[in-house]
Amino acid sequence: MVAGAGQSPLSSGRLTNAVRRSLHSLLPNDEGKQGLVLATLKSLEVLGDVVDVGSGHWVAPPARAVRTEDESAYLAIGSWPTAATYLKAAGPARYLCGNREKELARTLTIDADVWLGEVDELEKWTKRAIAAYSSRMAAINVSAESFEVYAPDHYRNLRQFGRWLSMTGSTALPPGLRLFRPQQGMIHNRPYSLGHFVRRMDETILTQAAQVDIGDARRLRFGFDARLGVPRTLRGELGEGRFTALFPRDMPAEETKVLALGRIIASTATMTSVQFPAFALPFVRRALSRIHCKLELTGGDHGRIEGHRR
Repeated sequence: MVAGAGQSPLSSGRLTNAVRRSLHSLLPNDEGKQGLVLATLKSLEVLGDVVDVGSGHWVAPPARAVRTEDESAYLAIGSWPTAATYLKAAGPARYLCGNREKELARTLTIDADVWLGEVDELEKWTKRAIAAYSSRMAAINVSAESFEVYAPDHYRNLRQFGRWLSMTGSTALPPGLRLFRPQQGMIHNRPYSLGHFVRRMDETILTQAAQVDIGDARRLRFGFDARLGVPRTLRGELGEGRFTALFPRDMPAEETKVLALGRIIASTATMTSVQFPAFALPFVRRALSRIHCKLELTGGDHGRIEGHRR
């Protein structure tokens, strides 16, 4: 469907027309077909199976086999032969499962961290990010009343679930360095900032602040989770050869990439439910471990899902 390395790129039109003909009986509505095809192309782009080279053309990058420490299966991305019998399709992705096949792919193997996007270990990254933004801080000295502050430790101490604390009328925030944002509804596309808060009399005051890049703000939340001793535990359920889990929608872009291995089945303003084939489990766990999150799966049979991955 997509040109491999060294071949002429194929246009989106040729790809979508071919799939549209195949889906005619399932999706009689042209708009539905077009949306599904383009969404599939975007998903394959996230996985690394295809690259958008512009002007509506796509190519497949060189073949690579992505591994984790689990090694039960490698994720096959790029221009592998379309009809290769040693590849197992599961969800939107393909996997190498047999020992012989994985051995043959050794020279094409990359670590899952390379596929996800190489980033410093969370504690190290957080320390460097805080130092960088602290050096840019400007003196402000304003009331914190109009802000929400990232304070998962506050909710943990109350044995409640929550992460953002509205400072309107609140006296509960411990002083110190915090990630914060304007209150909901006060501004569209709310910016994120890092700032120092102090208590003066009966009021919380923001003394210094620096605006934070939106991507860094996502990773900083998980860095603060670790620093404050409140790492997240994600939960899901096992099924026959698959598992479903709930993911926070504020995950960093690099770790969010792993969701492309599954199928989104529900979404809210804060959470996304994704169903994965069993082969994806080691890659999901690796992505979550990078932001100090655990995944707890209940139900089903762990032995059976392990068997599906072999």
